[in-house]
Amino acid sequence: MKIANNLIESVEAQNWDEWLKEINTILKDKGYTKGHTINNGEAFSYSKTFYVENNKAYVIILYFFDWRYMPDFNIPISTQYETYILSNDAHFRMSISADDMSLITYEEKAKQFFEMLKEYHNPE
Repeated sequence: MKIANNLIESVEAQNWDEWLKEINTILKDKGYTKGHTINNGEAFSYSKTFYVENNKAYVIILYFFDWRYMPDFNIPISTQYETYILSNDAHFRMSISADDMSLITYEEKAKQFFEMLKEYHNPE
């Protein structure tokens, strides 16, 4: 059984454990930090802070849900992307569950989300 997932286009693995190991290495190389979560049943997550003009602007969190223990579930591992805009006076969040969306595509969408909100919400 060969596993290919669109999260990172270049990753193919023989099993899910091998895939997770490859994803871990790639995400860490891209500057993401691994964390363990208890929110909403995720198995673990990765996060990265993005800067604009040397200021913290937004955070991307990539949640991994491990469903392998549920044999009737048709997706062994699923992912969810979230972006939090860092603001002192407001809370903005974008959340997308999309196993077929690549990380590169989501990072572009997160930047667009930040730019759109910056246009309409300027706390200065």
